[in-house]
Amino acid sequence: MKVILRLVFGLTLLQVSFASWSQSCNGTPDVNTASIASVGTTTATLGATVSDDGGGNCDMIETGIEWSTTFGGPYNNRVSTSTPVATGVFTVDVTGLPSGTQIFFRGYGQNENTNAAQHTDVTGESSFYTLAPEPPAHAASLSATTLNNDEIRLDFPAAS
Repeated sequence: MKVILRLVFGLTLLQVSFASWSQSCNGTPDVNTASIASVGTTTATLGATVSDDGGGNCDMIETGIEWSTTFGGPYNNRVSTSTPVATGVFTVDVTGLPSGTQIFFRGYGQNENTNAAQHTDVTGESSFYTLAPEPPAHAASLSATTLNNDEIRLDFPAAS
């Protein structure tokens, strides 16, 4: 009797363990807080935070940034992290940005959920301006003249 009970109990545990192991991912990740770490003329370090991978047996398969020069997208440019972040902050180095331009971006994360409507989350859109390149020449001099209590006149010759 003890042997039979142990066998039944053992098989029950095995079934429960297998059911948990074989359960597929059906949750949606939560990606938020887009961030800007640094900006150059054609580069930026951008990031976001993954606060939930979708729970259960979900693993993140891609995290990164998508960007555009148009408000609201389309976001045709994607830069992924080399290793997806399960939870926490991630950053990516974005290169090839147009200089002196407003860039609109958002962070994204995708888990292994097979339902395409649920496997990706994005942050709200954020924006910044890339730096303009330094001009090739600078004004040789600058003079300021007081016009009244609220105005001054600035004079400088064109760069040569």
